[in-house]
Amino acid sequence: MSPRKPETVPSTEPDSTIPSRLDRQAIRRTDPAWIESSTRGPNSRLLVVRGQAVLLVSDTATQPRFLSGKGWSELGAPLTDLVFLGISEGLSFFALDVTEAPPEIHERLALFGTFASMRKLSPSLPQATWEMIAQACSLSRWNRTARFCSVCGAPMVPRDAGYVRICSNEDCAATEFPRIDPAIIVRVMSADRCLLARQSKFAPGLRSVIAGFVEPGEALEAAVAREVREEAGLDVRGIAYAGSQPWPFPRALMLGFVANAVEPRICIDDREIEAADWYTRDRVRRELSAGTLSLPSTRSIARFLIDDWLDEKGLAVP
Repeated sequence: MSPRKPETVPSTEPDSTIPSRLDRQAIRRTDPAWIESSTRGPNSRLLVVRGQAVLLVSDTATQPRFLSGKGWSELGAPLTDLVFLGISEGLSFFALDVTEAPPEIHERLALFGTFASMRKLSPSLPQATWEMIAQACSLSRWNRTARFCSVCGAPMVPRDAGYVRICSNEDCAATEFPRIDPAIIVRVMSADRCLLARQSKFAPGLRSVIAGFVEPGEALEAAVAREVREEAGLDVRGIAYAGSQPWPFPRALMLGFVANAVEPRICIDDREIEAADWYTRDRVRRELSAGTLSLPSTRSIARFLIDDWLDEKGLAVP
């Protein structure tokens, strides 16, 4: 039997309700009474996630489908283990993870929208909205996977509205916090040429800049130098910070840099990448036009670093 559509459609808010920056209100996380009342109050907004996908108004929309606490109750499901995201213009935003919800809940949610992978969200989605979704997916995944204590193996209990987990074994009481994996990404230059490389897992024609995870006990600048040397056989100088981006696939924080190659001779490590070359701006435009080259998503910091050079926007390399 098909699920009956509730008489009242869950609350939906336009993109204009999301500010340029969501106030995370960390102090509120430690107030269970406030969280409880805010969750069920008329100003609650629930961002529904499933793995790394988010519920949108429709498969062609760029607007998330926000449910109210009341709207969620109309779907016949309890409100448990919500993650508090923050406050905007009097509205309290929470992440609602339905990854492991029963099939009937997913059937009912289909009445109100369509799930879309974060990787496939439209580039026109406002950056603040994308960051909110990244926050929701990252924290929901961590709460879903960090269920047992890494010290004694006992079940973990969520605290502080999804930002802390505590071991249920009173003799252990270990505390865990969300994990973030730092990764560097660097645009390497030789004169006015940019290094673009590709891995075998990339889509045909795709090239990007060098990236890799920071290792324990390693400074960010040291990680830049090591990754470029390992992947392209190049020594670099003039390493400079360029910006950062949360990248919840599943929990990376991308830290962008620019640097200059000491010498232009490339020697790739074919275990890491399958090709790398110096590109002039004319070559990039020519190959993009011919369809033989593609660049990373405009949502990514990789693309920001490339476009900054390609359009001569002025992110200088010392």
